[in-house]
Amino acid sequence: LYPEVSVPRPVDQNRHAIVMDKFEGVELARATLDPEQAVGVLDLVLRELQTAYDLGWVHADASEHNVAVAESGVTIFDWPQAVSVDHENAREFLERDVANLCRYFGRKYPHEVPDVDTGEIADAIADDSFESVRTPNP
Repeated sequence: LYPEVSVPRPVDQNRHAIVMDKFEGVELARATLDPEQAVGVLDLVLRELQTAYDLGWVHADASEHNVAVAESGVTIFDWPQAVSVDHENAREFLERDVANLCRYFGRKYPHEVPDVDTGEIADAIADDSFESVRTPNP
């Protein structure tokens, strides 16, 4: 996925272990965003998931615990459970990833993040048409 998707840069591999480069930022679950940044950061994360999907992968465990936020942007990490978009449950995993992230942002920033249909957003990601949670399906 690297460098097209904002993930840690792989440094080395030996059998089943991959050494990743250190990345900037703080885990999203521990970050405090300015409220006016919430939708923009959520959109960034969802666009990264869209790029991963375009490259043939679904994270399958995306949440506030495996996204780092920094001044320079977001980094999505912890991909060992990722599945190919051809996997029989890929669409279900994608929608669950979207639901996890939207639910988190909705709880933490309820006045800034709109209520959304996570199925529509997952469809837009799969169709490569996602732009924003404010306009999930153009």
